[in-house]
Amino acid sequence: MRLVPKDQDWTAYAWLIYLLFFLLAGWTSHLRASAAATAVALVLYFWSYWIRGARVLWIVAAWFALGVMFLPVNPAASVFFVYAACLYGKVWEPPAAFRFLAGHLVVLSLLCWAVGCNVYVWISSVVFSAMVGAVVVQHAQRRRLSDRLVAAHAQSEHLAKVAERERIARDLHDLLGHTLSLIVLKSELASRLSATQPERAAEEIRDVERISRDALAQVRAAVRGYRSVGFESELRQAREALETAGIAVEARVEPPPLSAMQ
Repeated sequence: MRLVPKDQDWTAYAWLIYLLFFLLAGWTSHLRASAAATAVALVLYFWSYWIRGARVLWIVAAWFALGVMFLPVNPAASVFFVYAACLYGKVWEPPAAFRFLAGHLVVLSLLCWAVGCNVYVWISSVVFSAMVGAVVVQHAQRRRLSDRLVAAHAQSEHLAKVAERERIARDLHDLLGHTLSLIVLKSELASRLSATQPERAAEEIRDVERISRDALAQVRAAVRGYRSVGFESELRQAREALETAGIAVEARVEPPPLSAMQ
């Protein structure tokens, strides 16, 4: 059981200090009613952290109901309207939150006029609702943007890891696909020559061993990200594969001025 979600810090409990002012203001004349209202306010306060979307307007209406009931007898009841003003920024992004806050201030101003509140109650209700509500809207929006930035950074890291794995897989495919085909061809040739030309078969086996060692070194280099086979090495391997298959190769290639890494 948690009173507030995990993403909330200790400041969610610090704002309860204003309920203490309401309770102390009604201590002498309306103690039982103030205590009951404080209990209801605590339920509304913690419940508001769990509600999302337009349903939060029910909590706003409940805050207004408490304020209307106790404002004529307890000026500190203005804190209920301030709590209600904090909910818009937590649920909606600007400018929607500011539109709800503006409607909140209009209704609250009419309410204070109808009840006949003095200037101090009017300031504590309307002005502080405007100030605190606007601050919460901006703070909540900064938090949303920060969370999105963190999520985008995590997604970027994930995509970078996926791209790196794909790059290594392509490099290994390029290296091993060609090399393994050459090993298969030379092994088959050595198998056919083992009975009639054992010396030639032994030479092919030695080539298989050399090619295997070269492939192992290339794989290690590719895994380290320093693949440096180069164009001439690729051309040599292609010539060996074709000659093993009995295809004569004549190639005149002028290597481009590129490094092995390019």
